[in-house]
Amino acid sequence: MKKLFIFLMLSFGFISHANATVDLTSQAGFDTFSDEIGSALVYRAVAPADPLGLIGFDIAVEGTTASFGGDSVIIPKLKFQKGLPGNFDIAGYYTQLPLTSVGATGDGTAYGVALSYAIWKGGPVSPALAIRGSYTNADIPGVVGATTTGVDLEISKGFVLISPYAGIGLANINTTDKSGNGNNGYNSQVTRYFVGANLNLKIMDIAFEAGKTGDNNFTTVKLGFRF
Repeated sequence: MKKLFIFLMLSFGFISHANATVDLTSQAGFDTFSDEIGSALVYRAVAPADPLGLIGFDIAVEGTTASFGGDSVIIPKLKFQKGLPGNFDIAGYYTQLPLTSVGATGDGTAYGVALSYAIWKGGPVSPALAIRGSYTNADIPGVVGATTTGVDLEISKGFVLISPYAGIGLANINTTDKSGNGNNGYNSQVTRYFVGANLNLKIMDIAFEAGKTGDNNFTTVKLGFRF
C-alpha cells in the first residue's frame, strides 16, 4: 500500500515536504497540530451536488495541500462515490500519512465516509442542491488520534462539460494525545467554505477545489472517472 501511494504522488508530480516542526510537548502546540490535522482530513467531496444515480459512480485519486508546523504537505487519497436510490450518494476515501518527521512511530492512516442527499437534482436550467454528512478517522502512531464529523450544504450547476459548485459547512474536530506528553484532548467546531469545478472530458474527469476550514486554507486536485 505504501508503494502505491508513493507511485500516486510521483505520477501527479506531488512533492511532499515532510520536515515539519511541530511542538507536541505543550498543550498549545498539540492544539495547533490537532487543528491542522483535523482541518486537513475533514471530508471534502470535490464533486458537484447532483446525484450520480443508481448506476453512477466516481473513482479517483486526489491530492490536498495542507500545512503542519508551517511546512507544506500534499496528502494523496484514493476516493470513490456511488449513486444510490432516492437521490442518495455514498462516498469515501483512504490515505496514508508519511509524518515520521513529527514524531510518528510509523505511517499514519486515515479514512473518511460520507452520505449525501440531493434536495434538488438539477436540470438544464435549474441548479442542484445537496446536503452531506461525513465522518473521518485518522491514526498517527505516537502522535495523535483524530476524528471529524461534518455537515455541508452545496449547490452546483452543470454547463455542458463543466460543473462549478460552492458550499458551506460545519466540522467538529476531536483528537487524543498519543505522544506520551500528557496533553488533554482537543475539541473544536470550525466553519468550512469551498468553491470548485468538475470538468468532464468524457475519457476522464478533472476537479479543482479551493476553500477554507477554520483558519486553514486548502486546495485539492482530483483526477478520475465519473459516470
